[in-house]
Amino acid sequence: MSSVQAWILERPKRILVISVIAIGFGVLAVLAAFMAIAALVELSDYQRTQLPFDYALTLSLTVLTLVESVIMIVCGVAIRSGHRWARLGLSVVCALGSAGSILQIVLGGDIVVAVISVCMYILLLILLWSRVTSSWFADVNS
Repeated sequence: MSSVQAWILERPKRILVISVIAIGFGVLAVLAAFMAIAALVELSDYQRTQLPFDYALTLSLTVLTLVESVIMIVCGVAIRSGHRWARLGLSVVCALGSAGSILQIVLGGDIVVAVISVCMYILLLILLWSRVTSSWFADVNS
């Protein structure tokens, strides 16, 4: 058995959990973004001209959601191989996503979705920086 196979076999289950959560929520975010794009396409010219700020805000948040979801999917796949950049990328997405979800609550958005999102981001951060995960990353990257 090679050294690569040895550390793959010893990979903590937390890494798999992190990967599944990141990829799963990334895919859900892509679907939500496409639903938002479909809703924006259906708006009439009158609605776009009468509410330009709402239209621009929704469009920009949709683009940010797509970017976030692609980063989550890519990092979710890469973290299984022990890439440090994937761990840092997911950490940044979790921090920014938590801030965005809290802002959504403050601005009167859907509280249930925002609370679930914050809890998911916090769970990912805890798993990403736990002692077991940190020691695995140190072993893989040494």
